[in-house]
Amino acid sequence: MPKLLNPTLTQLKVMLWKVYSLCRRKKAADFDGYVRCVTCGAKIKWERAQLGHYYPRPECPLSLFFSNINTQIQCVQCNKWKHGNLTSYALYLQRTYGRDVLEILSEMKLSLKNEQWTEEDFKSKIEMYKEKFKKL
Repeated sequence: MPKLLNPTLTQLKVMLWKVYSLCRRKKAADFDGYVRCVTCGAKIKWERAQLGHYYPRPECPLSLFFSNINTQIQCVQCNKWKHGNLTSYALYLQRTYGRDVLEILSEMKLSLKNEQWTEEDFKSKIEMYKEKFKKL
């Protein structure tokens, strides 16, 4: 990832998303480098998988945007073409995290809606996920 001299907060968010997504997808991979889409069960190489959101980008506070519960492994068909395949996504979240998980995510979305991250917040998280990725 190229270093920018004075990145904007938007550029830092994009940089963090890239390293966060790489880290999450690689960590989820089996010994052969495959992951499963949480919504359809497709088996795909971790590099080709996507990290989908239950609450999508435009309406998502940053802490929820980068939440390990709100973001899950998906194939491109489910994430992009089926717009997250949200019914299956919700069922997966409930099976994995409990019946009240959707209510918890909704409450987080409301309670965090005014949160602001600083340049330093982004930079420290980028470095943290870079280090995690190196160890995988």
